[in-house]
Amino acid sequence: MLQRRQVTVSFLNPAYVLPVVLLTLLFSCTVPRKFQSDKSFVFDVDVKVEANMKPADKQDLSSRLANQLDDSLRTQIVSFAGIYKKIVYPPVYDSANVRRSIGFMVALLNSSGYYSPAIKDSIRRVTKKGHYYLKISWPTWHPRFQRIKAVDQYRVYVDFKVLPGKQLKLDSIGYDLSTPELQALALKSRPQSLLKKNTPYSKQVLSAELDRLVDTFRNNGYYMFSKEDLVIVRDTVVAALIDPTLDPFRQAALLEELAG
Repeated sequence: MLQRRQVTVSFLNPAYVLPVVLLTLLFSCTVPRKFQSDKSFVFDVDVKVEANMKPADKQDLSSRLANQLDDSLRTQIVSFAGIYKKIVYPPVYDSANVRRSIGFMVALLNSSGYYSPAIKDSIRRVTKKGHYYLKISWPTWHPRFQRIKAVDQYRVYVDFKVLPGKQLKLDSIGYDLSTPELQALALKSRPQSLLKKNTPYSKQVLSAELDRLVDTFRNNGYYMFSKEDLVIVRDTVVAALIDPTLDPFRQAALLEELAG
């Protein structure tokens, strides 16, 4: 009687693991394609937020800041199975695009209630030397070998370190219109207000709230009403505290006044 032999293959065996690891390392790379050979090009851009906030909030802010980058700092990455990545037509590096990107990011931070941000950029340049390789073409009966030299790559890595600072938030919101009818409409439409307690303070939100009130009044027959007829009054102490040009000694005095 013949006995069957059971063969068990363990993929934890180094004979199987080593080839897999080597193949992964071989193809786990980012390769630029169709770049200008004689100029430095943007290879990678990283935006890192350093702040005392929840990891999820920090990641969200980093993503929104990355979306503010100038188009000439964006790289188009094509990924294959998450292992092999290809950068197609990487943009030529220009320091002016870095300055524009910082301006766009500051504007986003201001609109989110951060009025004293600091953004530091660091530029790293890496030259990757080209190597000779063989190009093989097969006509009909025998192969032809052609020696080709790959061009050098002048890669630029751009890193942004963002210190957003303290986020200013709305605390108390009230309406005080001298016309009773307008005051009643403002209070009635208060659930639709764009100003909510503990939401970030920004000039854009205040302007949008004025537009909302004007639309509300006009929808109720007050057609001669305009945005210029409304004025936003902020607490004078708080308004002074958010001034980035405020003298430190004056700021300390205002903080003491506010505490009292």
